[in-house]
Amino acid sequence: MNSDRVLFKNANVFDPYTGNWKKKDLYVESGIVRPSFCCKEPQEVVDLKYSWVIPGFTDSHCHLIGLGSKLRSLDLSRYNDLEGMFSEIKAWIDKDKDDKRDFYLFRGWDDQRLGRSPTKHDIKKWLGENVKIVLVRYCGHVGVASESLCRKFGITDPDGMVSEDELNGILDSFPRTKTELKQDFIEGVKEALKYGVTCVHSEDYHRCGLNDLIELLKDQTMIRVFEKLHLNLDEIHGLKNIFGVLSSFSTVGSVKLYIDGSLGGRTAYLSEAYEDAPTKGRLNITPKELEKYALLANKLGVQLSLHAIGDAALDVALNTLWKYPQRVKSRLIHLQVTRKDQLEKLPHLNAHFSVQPHFWASDLEMAKKRIGKRMKTSYAFRKMYMWGARRMSFSSDAPVEPVDPRFAIESAMKMGFSWEESVALHTMTAAEVAGPYFSKRLGRLEPGYLADFVVYEKDPRSLPEPSMVFVNGKIPTLIKGGDRSVGSR
Repeated sequence: MNSDRVLFKNANVFDPYTGNWKKKDLYVESGIVRPSFCCKEPQEVVDLKYSWVIPGFTDSHCHLIGLGSKLRSLDLSRYNDLEGMFSEIKAWIDKDKDDKRDFYLFRGWDDQRLGRSPTKHDIKKWLGENVKIVLVRYCGHVGVASESLCRKFGITDPDGMVSEDELNGILDSFPRTKTELKQDFIEGVKEALKYGVTCVHSEDYHRCGLNDLIELLKDQTMIRVFEKLHLNLDEIHGLKNIFGVLSSFSTVGSVKLYIDGSLGGRTAYLSEAYEDAPTKGRLNITPKELEKYALLANKLGVQLSLHAIGDAALDVALNTLWKYPQRVKSRLIHLQVTRKDQLEKLPHLNAHFSVQPHFWASDLEMAKKRIGKRMKTSYAFRKMYMWGARRMSFSSDAPVEPVDPRFAIESAMKMGFSWEESVALHTMTAAEVAGPYFSKRLGRLEPGYLADFVVYEKDPRSLPEPSMVFVNGKIPTLIKGGDRSVGSR
């Protein structure tokens, strides 16, 4: 299907703005939905036979290349015991020895399922003392490094545990090749499109060259990407012209900062100590440093995206944004541990809120151990929404959780959201987080909007898989000039 003028007849279309379904035809010209009176001599007519049609999903926070990397590697999240996990890791390394690789990275282990965290001593026991390997917890904020890497990077923790900047420093020392970067991107895109995600607000500047990443985003024509870059102040000053539209598919529009870490890894920054450890977590950036970023982002007219999981980290974010109002609406990401006084403030803040409803389900037992009674006001996304924080959007944080929107929608419905609200927050409202780049262009199938949509043979309210996915009114190819495609599933 390569025609520029396509008439999709007999569609049963959901409009997230009204929450209603309407049986109508969709006329698409050059990738844009046009008014029906413009429908003159379509080059192709597709009869959808009143299949259900929803605007393409926007994932307002994920790591697309990280998702692809996890899919191409050994997923440690499947293991319940250390012996089984290390046996599979050893088999993977032995199989891979012909590639003469000198560094291995695997992600996904869960201390709750394994019974404890793996250590460098476990690595030495099962894999030997000279292997260069990092095993990253599923949250992405904590890992364990092998003995050889601990010596090389001066890691002093007796078990080889590393987190946040220390972990990132090791990983960035072993960057992907351009080929690996493209392969990871393609696998991530395939997985997203498989489930109807046609736009991602992704953060991918990890273990790769920035120029390689930008070149890849410029060339791809398969999925909409709003890229958030994790940069330091010097990089922003030197690369300020990098922000803006790269192509009709890709935009660099935000600076991403990590105020704290993860709740499961006990690096989320809390106002009171964890229930199961004598720590409050850690602050990755000081309030003074954050103020400098806020001033610079405002000057450049660039969105500030702030990762805040702990309530003390959220205090830092709120204080900064109250003090330095942003021209471009900021984005607060996660908001997992919150207090009542913070929930009351959020509706009055000129910002977007990118949350992950599925965390409420997957974190539940772990979170009870970490924060105890504070759960009463935490993961309070429904309350946040009902109290007026309507600039909320849904996301996956893939590869931490599956990129499939059904996980977020199902969890949100259990929290009290309706199906219609959940889809709106994962389509129209999520698109608005990107500001002028995708707002009023994605998330609905009205004249003037981009023709990105998902077709279902079964009622999507029963949460089936899509049957077809369209971007620009076409079944997308994987990479510009490529011949592989994602079609009917």
